Amino acid sequence: MLEERGAAIVVAPGVAATNAHNAGLVDAKSVIGASRDYDLTFFRAPGRNPPPVAAASIGEAVLAYGQGGGNELRVASGVVRGLDVPIPRDCAPCAPQMAIAFEADAGHGFSGGPLVDARTGALLGIVFGFRKSDQEQKERIIYAYDMAHVMAELGKVGR
Repeated sequence: MLEERGAAIVVAPGVAATNAHNAGLVDAKSVIGASRDYDLTFFRAPGRNPPPVAAASIGEAVLAYGQGGGNELRVASGVVRGLDVPIPRDCAPCAPQMAIAFEADAGHGFSGGPLVDARTGALLGIVFGFRKSDQEQKERIIYAYDMAHVMAELGKVGR
């Protein structure tokens, strides 16, 4: 049985974002476009307005939201460990990936979902990947594009 999980978040009035690797989960007619260099796809979300946006800070308590196998909402609590963390390129011509890095018990199904400030609910970024830490394989380092970067990519894709 094929299990598809992913998440998305409204980033501008009537526009939502998810990861490009989740594009198959989005109605193709609603897709505005995908980033050429980053794992981002933008699509129409009529009548939806975005939450307030803020910049992340190291040590900040955060929440990441994703989708479980039964379409249930999943929430992972974490702490920001790094800003502008370089991520290895997936391919030679790909742009370097810079990310917010945070520790949380999250993984599959969180791709494309929001990273928010746990105290204010402000949108900090869009989750795009993770790796298990070397310590006991319990903690995971999760990566998110910061919202300034996401909005810059939306500007390149257009509306």
